[in-house]
Amino acid sequence: MGERCLARRQQNVKVEEEFDIGTAAATITGRGVASTLKALEQQGILSGPDVEVEERERLQKQKRVMAKDQSAREYENRVRDQQEARDTMESFKDYKLDVELKYYDNAERELATKEAWKALSHRFHGKDSGRAKMEIAKKFDNVAFLEGVGERSFRKAIEWASKYGLCINKTIHVDLHTIPGSHSSCSHSGKRDRVN
Repeated sequence: MGERCLARRQQNVKVEEEFDIGTAAATITGRGVASTLKALEQQGILSGPDVEVEERERLQKQKRVMAKDQSAREYENRVRDQQEARDTMESFKDYKLDVELKYYDNAERELATKEAWKALSHRFHGKDSGRAKMEIAKKFDNVAFLEGVGERSFRKAIEWASKYGLCINKTIHVDLHTIPGSHSSCSHSGKRDRVN
């Protein structure tokens, strides 16, 4: 049994010697990854960083710093804009708006509200009467036609008024707009003329 233990111990020593071959000259001061990397670098197994890699890392670091500065500037700008908006709202808090509408025509004369409305209405709808009303007016432009119809209608109106006792002291109130046969047989003007 003693021989077996001795043989095993000798084999373990040989195995440890084989593993110590690469790192025998390096002195390990720590147990972490950094000390291992330093030992590999001292032996020449691990080379130092390239110039290109260092340049790339430097540029990335600059970009990170610039991005951080940019975000800080944007934040400051946002805060400043919000403060300006608050100040503006505060200054308008007691502001009373005074609106005064004035209307002017093409000749630069000041118009009243009613006149301005009328001008706007005429501009939109036009000043002339509609087509149907103009056609009716053309029918009654013939003076001979109006005189004949007017006289006949007037006589009928007088006869009708006297028949129903509407004559008082030979004065008849006749609404000339509603004479039978006139072109405007239903007017709401209420105008009356006296006939003696």
